[in-house]
Amino acid sequence: MENFFEIKKSLEKKGIIFVFNGIINQDILIGIMKTLEKKLAHLNIEQNIMYDLFTIFVEQMQNITNYVSKNNDFDSEGVVFIGYNNSNNNYFVVTGNLMSKAEMQKLKNRIDKANSLNKKELREYYKEMRRDSKNRHSKGAGLGILEIAKRVSKALEYKFIDIDENEVFYILKSTI
Repeated sequence: MENFFEIKKSLEKKGIIFVFNGIINQDILIGIMKTLEKKLAHLNIEQNIMYDLFTIFVEQMQNITNYVSKNNDFDSEGVVFIGYNNSNNNYFVVTGNLMSKAEMQKLKNRIDKANSLNKKELREYYKEMRRDSKNRHSKGAGLGILEIAKRVSKALEYKFIDIDENEVFYILKSTI
């Protein structure tokens, strides 16, 4: 029991204001969003920051469902942290999930492309990708990464941790 309390204190010390770890589906996502909305409202977060946090949160959760490992028995399973960094005066959203190594390079390329563009270039590239009929309705078309990149205050941070020959654990951090 003491260990649980130590984990709670550690999360608070790191600025974590919201944690979820488990199966992600539409019903759970709606419940999480309602809870998150109440939590953020209680913290008196500015409306535009709250909107960006919500948008990024939803996009990153969809990212989990798009890139979930095919070896996973559940529809989607992942972890999300939302927090505040006092020293830098910014909020962050961090998500993680198992994914197939086969999808890793494609995702890495999309994040690197988004990180290489300035805000104006991002908006133009986003419009171009939306107009491209092959991307319009496809899962994992890269629009979510671009949507996140348009809203962050610094480059997206990511990491792929080898699990075995078929899977990696993918971590994405967005800072607002």
